[in-house]
Formats: sequence, C-alpha cells, structure tokens
Amino acid sequence: MKASIILSFTLGLSSLSPAQYIYPPTKTVDSSDTYFGVTYKDPYRWLEYLKQPQVETWFKQQATYTDSVLNNLNGRDELMAEWKQLDELGPALIYGEVYENGRVFYRKINPGENISKIYYREGMNGPEQLLFDPTTYIPGKTLSVRNFNPSYDGQKIAIAYTMQGAELPVVKIMETDTKQFLTDSLYPAFFSSWTFDNSGFLYGWIKSTDLKDPTALLNSKTKLHILGTEISADPDFFSNVSYPELDIAPEAEPFAFLKEGSKDYVFSELGGTQNELTEYYAPVKQLHSKKSHGKYYAKPLIV
Repeated sequence: MKASIILSFTLGLSSLSPAQYIYPPTKTVDSSDTYFGVTYKDPYRWLEYLKQPQVETWFKQQATYTDSVLNNLNGRDELMAEWKQLDELGPALIYGEVYENGRVFYRKINPGENISKIYYREGMNGPEQLLFDPTTYIPGKTLSVRNFNPSYDGQKIAIAYTMQGAELPVVKIMETDTKQFLTDSLYPAFFSSWTFDNSGFLYGWIKSTDLKDPTALLNSKTKLHILGTEISADPDFFSNVSYPELDIAPEAEPFAFLKEGSKDYVFSELGGTQNELTEYYAPVKQLHSKKSHGKYYAKPLIV
C-alpha cells in the first residue's frame, strides 16, 4: 500500500512536463545600480514595492497557480493521510523548558497536533497543567505561540502569540494560579524580560504594524511597562530618542534586558547586520527611577 501511494505520487509529479506549465507572466524593468564602477542590473526591482497593486496582483497570481498544481497531484490526499497516521504514532514533543520558583513551564505538541500549547508543573514530578491553548483561545481563529516568559516568582507568565500567520505578536499576561489573563495587552510588542520584583517588564516597540512600510522598523525602542498601568504612557527606556548621546542609527535595534545572575545591572545591545556587537550596562536602580525614563545613563561596552 505504501509503495503504491508513493509511486502514484511520484508519477503524478513526473507526468507534468515543463511544457504544461503556464506560469503567470513576470515583467522586467530597466533598473540598475553602479557600485565602484561596476553596474548591476535589477530587472525585478518593481517587486520590492509591496504596496503597489500590480505587485499584490502578481503575488496572488503566483499563489493561485501554485495551488492549482499542488491540489491536482495524483495520490496527494492519500499520502498526506498516511503521513498523518504515522505522525500520530510518535511521542509528544516537549521543548522550551523554563524553571522559575519551583515551577517548570514548557511547550508541548501532542501526536497529531501541529501547534504547541503551554503547560506547567509544580516541580518535575507534579501533575501537568494546561495553561494556554492557542487553538481554542479565540474561537474561529488560528493562533500560534511565539514565545513565553514566566515571572521570577512563577506567579505570572507573559505569552506572545500571533494570529492567522501574522508576523507581529500580541503579548498578554496570565496569572498562573487562576489561568486568567490580566487586562494588560500589548501589540505589537517583543517581550524582553521581567523586572526583578515581577511588577512589570521590558519590551521591544516598533512604530507601525504595517510591515510593508519600509520605515516601520526604523527608530525602534525598548519600553518599560508596569502591570496595570496605561500602555500608552509606557516610558521610552532605551532608544535613539531617549539617549541621543549614543548616536544610535535609525535601523539599529536597541534592546534592553535583565539577567537573573547579574541583578545589579540592566543590560542592552544594538541589533543589526554588523558583525560587531555593541553592548551597554547601567545600575539596575535606574530601572524604576524617574530619571531613567528620560535617560539610560549607560556605559558602552564593545564586544
């Protein structure tokens, strides 16, 4: 049975000769750049402008064409059904374990599932408890867990999830014991780390949710959120605006974080494409001071 299905699938692929493929047309343009006296042609540059209607149409045509081919392969459904049966025979996949205050938090994918859920135990041998199921949290919506970060006391957990395949996550805070979410909900946000008193956290902020906007990721910031406060009032903790002395480039990603093993300091670094990593540190007492909401007062480290 297995051999016949795979053979049928293979024949289905080979029976489609290149001559039968009628691809959607892709135009070319007269575009080029010259670097150090050498000219490089870029005939497909027009595809970089994702907001243009003609570019959106091109992507839709490509997707429709791909579906028309894949949906008509001989034996595809039978092969997928067999793979699903084999997948259900395997063990559960457990990963991303985090230990905080005697509790272990982790992600788990059971046989036959393709989306991870968040669980925790009281100690390694405690009963498993489901904290967050992205398949049922919002009825009719497909969610996936991006990451999770329990607080140092294990009483709360920050959960970042995306919806319908989106790239930008929502961050919400759940109380571990009650399994209920607090009112705090941040979007878009990239969780960094909890404060040591578990009252808030640092997170990455960008100015726009439109990733087709080429400026959406420029001049990003690390902000500080205290639970129960207005998100719109979150102070800019580390950026080229709050700390102009560092001359942070607009395209750099200023990211601040705390380390449980170094509680006297708050650290940060600049993400980017360069091989060099620029890092900073400052006394942790500035984290909650009014002064730190305007200035970071970091000392630079070049690693």
